[in-house]
Amino acid sequence: MTDTVLFLSALVKSREGMAAENVQTWLNFSVLYLNELNSTSASDNYQSDMCFRRHLQYTNYTQITFVLILVITQYITVILLAVFGNALVIWTVWRNSHMHTVTNYYIVYLAISDLLVSTLVNPLKLLEYTADCTWRVFKADELCGFISYLLSIFVFASVLTLVAISLERKIKKAISFVKSTNNLFL
Repeated sequence: MTDTVLFLSALVKSREGMAAENVQTWLNFSVLYLNELNSTSASDNYQSDMCFRRHLQYTNYTQITFVLILVITQYITVILLAVFGNALVIWTVWRNSHMHTVTNYYIVYLAISDLLVSTLVNPLKLLEYTADCTWRVFKADELCGFISYLLSIFVFASVLTLVAISLERKIKKAISFVKSTNNLFL
């Protein structure tokens, strides 16, 4: 217990100049955190609840009705436009046989990657941003890890597809330049 008191007194000295209510809130959080560390049944303790601890640290502005409606509206608009635009690109290249070129295939791969982001990752991110912490949607680490995995895979697929498009265009230009300079000297 003396370690706890020394810890708190050192932290209070580091917080000199804070308003009194902020120091009190901060001290309450520190005591709750230390109690959780010393508690044997932390999962049963109300004070160890993440929502309770987060409430002491900051106010969650995403749960204000206006902000919630604005975020949901913007996300749904972006998701719908992304699905429509990428599906249109895929359909256009698939439907027109004269567009079956290497560059257009790369663009289709890019559209597929963006389509997967807009259909799989964005709805889960919307749920993450708008869910109240009492819903415990992302309490399981598997779902959080799954979203991070999918997002990184699709982003890297998009970036690498753009690199492939750039390299293909550069090689095509280099080959045409070599052919044109060879014809000049013959």
